[in-house]
Amino acid sequence: MRRRPFRSLTGCIALVIAIPGSGLTQEEDRPADPLVLPAIEATVRWRPGDESLTRSVSEVQFDGAPVPWRDLGEWLSSVSGSSTRGSALAGGEFISVRGSRPEGVLVLLDGHPLNDPMTGRADLSTVPIGTLSSATLVRGASSARYGTGAMAGVLLLSSREARASEATGALRVSSFGGLGGEVQVAGSGTAGRASLSISADHAENDFSFKNRLVPGSPVETRTNTDGSRFSIASSASRGRTRLGFRYDAVERGSPGPMGNRLFDRARWKEGRAVASLGWEGSRIGISGRFGWSTSDWDMGTGGGQTTTRDARILGAGVETRTGGPERLELAGRFSLESLEGDDLSGEVRRLMIGGSAARSFSVETFLVRPAISIDGTADGAAVSPEIGLRVPVGSRIALRARAGQAFRMPTLADLNFSPGLRVRSNPDLEPERVILDAEMGLEGSSDAGGYELSGGISGWYRQTEDPIVWLASAAALWTPRNLDRLVSYGVEGSVEVSTQRTRSAGWGLSAAATLDHSRLGFGSNQNPVPYRPGTAATLGLQRWSTRLSIRAWVRWTGSRTTTVAGTRSLPGFATADFAIAWRPPLGVAGFEVEGRVDNLLDRYYELVELHPEPGRRLSLTVRYR
Repeated sequence: MRRRPFRSLTGCIALVIAIPGSGLTQEEDRPADPLVLPAIEATVRWRPGDESLTRSVSEVQFDGAPVPWRDLGEWLSSVSGSSTRGSALAGGEFISVRGSRPEGVLVLLDGHPLNDPMTGRADLSTVPIGTLSSATLVRGASSARYGTGAMAGVLLLSSREARASEATGALRVSSFGGLGGEVQVAGSGTAGRASLSISADHAENDFSFKNRLVPGSPVETRTNTDGSRFSIASSASRGRTRLGFRYDAVERGSPGPMGNRLFDRARWKEGRAVASLGWEGSRIGISGRFGWSTSDWDMGTGGGQTTTRDARILGAGVETRTGGPERLELAGRFSLESLEGDDLSGEVRRLMIGGSAARSFSVETFLVRPAISIDGTADGAAVSPEIGLRVPVGSRIALRARAGQAFRMPTLADLNFSPGLRVRSNPDLEPERVILDAEMGLEGSSDAGGYELSGGISGWYRQTEDPIVWLASAAALWTPRNLDRLVSYGVEGSVEVSTQRTRSAGWGLSAAATLDHSRLGFGSNQNPVPYRPGTAATLGLQRWSTRLSIRAWVRWTGSRTTTVAGTRSLPGFATADFAIAWRPPLGVAGFEVEGRVDNLLDRYYELVELHPEPGRRLSLTVRYR
């Protein structure tokens, strides 16, 4: 079958402005380094230092939060410009950034891409937060630094690593038959450093709901929603060399929509492992990784209707950089991915080679940061340029702007799906191409009078050509197609005020909001992107002390359409969550008891059409740290 070479992306100039050294606080847009990365990652990836000065970046240190976050989705829902969508307690969870589809966000765990080679999406529910040390969300097209898939943003996740000799752990029970826990052990000495993190949980998750498809909305029980998860992450380092290994596995039920019993016994299993090796000198870093995963989908209809897939990714990279304020950064990378399964036409492979260059320099008070990436496969090459500027407009205020381009290759399933009943691949697909992603923002901070105040506001515009969408023909034959374009634009803002941070006591108030307009289709026939809310907002309050810490969140998610045609929609909803952590005076430091109430007001809502979410949920955790 013939496959068209994909068209190269053309160059583009951008504008961006800023203040060197103006820092915003944790979990907000900030120009300071958003994440202190380990010296060696599982693959070369750009350090966000100067990059964060010209774009919107949010970060969090999970092991330093007064009240720990429940999962990645809870933290991401508090960050402007991002949203997550899942399905019930044990379902998958997928991220959207600035009106994107999940396929448009690249998720890297220790440098290894989590995006599924079949669907292009990354399931965040497979990564328990107890095995992570930090997360960084970089908004905006980022192919100039990260290559394919970074259409609307990049989520960087880092596993826990040894900092000193320590041991921590937790045991948790929750509503709907939930039980889980984690343990972390680390050692540090003259021989080097090593760490081990283990996390496991299980929940039955059967819950009552009102079936709105039946007159009178009778109360029924949602079944086959149980799920189990297990993760183990380890690392070891000595001198300039680092080794890492991680394994994550999930097994869960996958019930169909309410009123449909077809999938009441459907099951999903997935296991993923990554091994990495890296070395870093004063001016150069070299790293490699090998990842493999397997998944099984059982429709639950009997007769052995199970679909199995296996994927492997081999990758390596090298990075070099000069010192000084006007440093030059060069990087090269390659990846070889292969996929085989019962629903593919034999084993399929793809080799991608890329290189990136970026430089930071000053023009009077302006900080200028251009970057460019060239990535290629056997079918063609893509050029992804980017440039940013930043200039101070006050002692603690900065104006920034940025523009660039990005691309995403069709998934191996898009190109090679085995012909079957009402399903067919499309080997002539073009890559998705962001021809312009631009943003401009204003941010600042203040620490006068014993208080810290930080905030920012950004506007963005992104136009994507040839977005790939699976659509049904008049004969109900599903196949991927390149649509005409996807246009997203909007405004996001965040603000945080708190007492100056100390370990002993303090409080903080934060708010974030996003207005998003995203349309997808052909020509003048443009419809809202499914499941992208036009409005979203959060309001949070934290209070911490040596004995008692409290966090309360209120979230608003606006209405969303559920199909590409835009004929159906889900109403907006608001939820409230509350968590409290108490450290009892037991004479032994480190123990704490955490209680949580999620969906405090017991609201009914659906994140996915006809898949109801459970009501009020309670959990109790005993933790040592």
